[in-house]
Amino acid sequence: MIPHRTGPARILPGRHISALVLWVFLLAASGCAPVRVKPQAPPFSRAQVTRIVSAIVEQDRRVRSFFCSGTLTITRGDTERDVHVLIIGDRSPYRLKIEMRHAWGRPLAHILIRETGISILSFTEKRFYTGDLGAPGVSKFIPAGLDRDQIWGISRGFPLLGDHHGIVSPEGGRITLLDRRKIPVRILDLYPDRMFPRRLFFPESGITISFSEPEADGGLRWAKDIRVTVPGADTRLDLRIRRMVFNRPLPAAVFQMAVPPGFKRCPLD
Repeated sequence: MIPHRTGPARILPGRHISALVLWVFLLAASGCAPVRVKPQAPPFSRAQVTRIVSAIVEQDRRVRSFFCSGTLTITRGDTERDVHVLIIGDRSPYRLKIEMRHAWGRPLAHILIRETGISILSFTEKRFYTGDLGAPGVSKFIPAGLDRDQIWGISRGFPLLGDHHGIVSPEGGRITLLDRRKIPVRILDLYPDRMFPRRLFFPESGITISFSEPEADGGLRWAKDIRVTVPGADTRLDLRIRRMVFNRPLPAAVFQMAVPPGFKRCPLD
């Protein structure tokens, strides 16, 4: 029989408690697997950079025309709205048409870009706008700063790298395109396993275009989800493409802009 202790409980001295806590901690730590930090991927070699950029340029070159349909979510500040879009693009010559409508079918606007000119048919305002793509008034319909190559890349679900005079890889998964003065003009991030464009950043404007992982259609690759962030305008565009068709003949009539009676003609100032 164990005798019952009636005296006061024994209190361990402070240094003994500290030693006990340290011993328990070391015992617990010894049973844990060591934390392994994944090593950072090394920069691409010059040969890898050349091969990757050549493959991206070739992928873009293979698409002469396309049309797609989907949903465009426009976020400005705290407001957000969805519109249905049909986008048609042709390269010979450059023409790109965007038809926007409500979910129930009512047309909102038709936008036609030819080379550097733009025409906008606004059904909500009953106005027909014309001018240059860089005109200030374009920002009512297209975020300011987007050029025709960026608009094509967003619509086609694959980036255009544009003019550049140098290529470097400062870190793993990243390629920087330089101008003649060796100043970065585009920063391209890639998906590590597929070497597909993940994000294209434009340092001068701050515009970022992000692409989801690739879909494939007869050797042609494209992203189903594209996000465009314009920092200064507090604007974000999210394009979700439901259907994409490449290199079909496009009749000239699809690029016509019929102005309804009573619409006011206005310059894009």
